[in-house]
Amino acid sequence: MKRYLADTFAMIVFSTVCGAFIEIVIAGLSIGQSVGIRIAAIPVILFAGRPYGLYRDWLFRLLDVGMRLESSNRR
Repeated sequence: MKRYLADTFAMIVFSTVCGAFIEIVIAGLSIGQSVGIRIAAIPVILFAGRPYGLYRDWLFRLLDVGMRLESSNRR
């Protein structure tokens, strides 16, 4: 449950910041339109957060990224 919450929270924050930037700056939407879109996207993110976290964990294990990050933090 802890990982689900962490993955979902991270996905909500990341997609809100990046999505809002793209919608407002590049697409030219108003802030109100962007807020509406971001709120509508939250249910989708709730379903996508944990599967993305599982994929990310698998990819990090495959590329051995986690081990390199942990060993560099010990120095």
